[in-house]
Parts: sequence; C-alpha cells; structure tokens
Amino acid sequence: TFDSIDLSEDALKLDAKIIRFLVAIGIPIAAVLHGYVGFIFGGVKANPTWATPLMPVIFLFSACVSGISAIILAYIIIRKFTARPIDHNCIITMIKTLTGFFILAFSFEMLEVFSHSYLKTGYHHMVEGLLNGVLANSFWFWQVKMGSVLPLLILGFMGIFKMRSYLYNFLAAGVSAILLIQVLIMRWNVVIGGQLMSKSARGYTEFHPLWFDKEGIIAVIIVMAIPFAILFVLGKIFPFWAEDKEG
Repeated sequence: TFDSIDLSEDALKLDAKIIRFLVAIGIPIAAVLHGYVGFIFGGVKANPTWATPLMPVIFLFSACVSGISAIILAYIIIRKFTARPIDHNCIITMIKTLTGFFILAFSFEMLEVFSHSYLKTGYHHMVEGLLNGVLANSFWFWQVKMGSVLPLLILGFMGIFKMRSYLYNFLAAGVSAILLIQVLIMRWNVVIGGQLMSKSARGYTEFHPLWFDKEGIIAVIIVMAIPFAILFVLGKIFPFWAEDKEG
C-alpha cells in the first residue's frame, strides 16, 4: 500500500484493514451518487421517458457494469503493454461478477421499456414513437442487440465452455469494451433521447452534437480522458505492482 513492498504478516494485515476501510466508504458513496442521479431523472414527471421508479436502479447497475468492465479492460491492456503475465483467475472472478451485474442491468433496462408498454399512460404513444422512430437504431440495434444480447452470448459462451487462457482474456477484453460502449449508448438514449420529445407532445426534436461546443465532442473526449491521465500519473507515483518498483 502506498508504494510499500513490505510483505510481512503485519503489513498484509494493515493492507487488509485499509482495503476494508476504503471499501466501506467507497461503495456507499458510489451507490448514493449513481442512485441519486437516477433519482433526479426518475423524478422529472414532465418527461415520460424518465418518470419511472426503475431509473435509479438502472443507473446504479449500469455504473457497476461500466466500472467492472473498465477495470478488466484497463488491467489487461496495462499488463499486455508492460509485458507482464495476466492473472487468469483474477480475470475469471471479475468476469463472473460482471456477468451477474450485467444480467441485472439489462433486465431492469428491458423492464423499464416493458413497463411503459404495459401501463400505457397518456404519453405512451410518444415514448413508443421515440423508441421505434428517432431512437430505433441507437436503442434497439446498438444498445439492445449489439450492446446487450451479443455480450450476453459471449459471457454465456465463456461461462459454459472451457478455453485457453489467452482466448479467455481476449474475449474478456472484447466484451468489456462492448459493455463500456453499451453503457455510453444507454446514457445517450436516456439523457439525450429523453429530451427529443417536444413539450407539446406533437413530434420530436433533433440534436446534433458540435465538435467545439462547450458540451461538444471535443469537450466530452477531454473529460473522458482525464481519469486515464490521472491513472497514468498515479501509476508513476505508486506502481501498481511490486515488481514494477523492483524492475
């Protein structure tokens, strides 16, 4: 911990205590953060695509999926670029955890859609027209088919069949990348898609992101790159693995 390579029994016990402390703080904070964001969207009753009690749960589980996927992908890439062996058992454990959270996330996403179809509220025709019209390609094809069904098939294949470690790691990296894109598309469909409904309920608006706008594509790329830059700097200060310091 903190650049220490002391592997004595006392040091390992201290590390375990620090890890438990960080977990006890980090998990509730993360759950409150993502759950609250979903609660804000779900509380907007004026927007029928957001006004659902499932929204906090969807945001929470999608955050778990993206977080685990990012860890798997970053771990595999870093170990490959540094020419260090990959802990196969670690990848297996993370994939199993990812599978569980993704099944829950995808189930709640579909339940949210089916609930709109079943309840048939006054704005049901607008939601149906949005999902089958303006968002038909990004939702049904990219988010559901390519971003959800395909990863489920890959994860099922990885869980049922035995394979060599290099193939398993390759599929783990691939499915993690797909799920990261899926979460990004899901957030787009929820945040941007929910604003495409006109307030008069007589049609849909359009949104075309600009490159150099304050909330444009370049700004998004910079914001998304910041965590990786921080991770790179921290990796130089506090090596991720003890052998990095020794080498």
